[in-house]
Amino acid sequence: MPHVRCSIEIPSANARAALCEALGGAGGPGGLTTVGDDGSRVTFVLDEARTSLVLAIALAQVELAPFGIAARIATHDPLAPETLAAVAAWGLGDPELRDERTIERALDEAMR
Repeated sequence: MPHVRCSIEIPSANARAALCEALGGAGGPGGLTTVGDDGSRVTFVLDEARTSLVLAIALAQVELAPFGIAARIATHDPLAPETLAAVAAWGLGDPELRDERTIERALDEAMR
């Protein structure tokens, strides 16, 4: 699985510091690397083989909730279909959603 560059816009310096510590500190997930604060957002690289994007989103939501900030992660690299399906399933609360059931996958296969 590939590495994916991600970022989260966060206006509060205190919230950025808390999130950087949670994601990149001693207790942070092993699959998040290069965690940093660039002055307006927290950036990190996600190793999907070690940590899921769903986990990164959930951790960001938990850490940012006390600041009243919603975690909206921007990805800067293409995501694998199974990653997209996992994020959609989690967000929609539908554990049955899988990448082979998405309309994009069906259309792609039909066009071959």
